[in-house]
Amino acid sequence: MDASVEPSPPDPADDDRAPGARVHGGLVRGEVRWHGSDREPGDTGLSWYLVEPGERCSVHVHTGKVETWFFAAGQADVLWGDQRIPVAAGDAVRTPPGVPHGIEARGDEPVRFLNIVEYLDGVDVTTRELEE
Repeated sequence: MDASVEPSPPDPADDDRAPGARVHGGLVRGEVRWHGSDREPGDTGLSWYLVEPGERCSVHVHTGKVETWFFAAGQADVLWGDQRIPVAAGDAVRTPPGVPHGIEARGDEPVRFLNIVEYLDGVDVTTRELEE
């Protein structure tokens, strides 16, 4: 898998699920190429992201899904509720619905992480940004 991600200029017409799209302020979405079987609506989701040094993922909150972030490279502080959790490669953070969360990259290396999304049956997914 090609681990490079080229940032795209912010564009309001960007689909936030498309590779290269910027989401939550400073995240750049990488491409996931699915092989094997067809995915069905409501399946567990998987995406991966890049946060450049000095960039951040704005604090936001969801309903209808649980996110688990698995960090593969770099160092960051995860803002989770009222906590600040230092993370590095090999760490994971699970965020249930209703818990505000975000990321601040630390150091000189880009942060790369996988986002594993578990959709809750029968609950609409919403996202609300809590900061600019």
